[in-house]
Amino acid sequence: MPVHYRFEGRLLKFEAVGKTDNDDLLATIAEATSASEYHDDTIVLWDLRQSETLSDMSATQIRIVGEDIARMVQNYPNHAAAIVPNDLYFGLMRMLASYSEKDKEVAQFFRSEEEAMAWVASLLEQQ
Repeated sequence: MPVHYRFEGRLLKFEAVGKTDNDDLLATIAEATSASEYHDDTIVLWDLRQSETLSDMSATQIRIVGEDIARMVQNYPNHAAAIVPNDLYFGLMRMLASYSEKDKEVAQFFRSEEEAMAWVASLLEQQ
């Protein structure tokens, strides 16, 4: 499966490598969010630097994925972020987030792991 995850305390890290099938993506999210380590205060970080999926998707496909994720993760944590490899992915992730966000904006996007981990650390300090 090209999407993997692991828990590091309150942090749930997903990593997507290569092409990712929508069914694989949703199955991995379902597995992670039903794990005993997953809680309401979990912080989610997606590492998409090795992903090759979004650049091949149409706007309609991105909308469908965003809507699928929104339905699936009704209790998704308040904080989620992605590390993206380039401007194209940055824009596409903003598009996907617009279809899956709740009442308030919770998604953050970063160009480097260092920036993303600084954001995670700031959230951990708030608790």
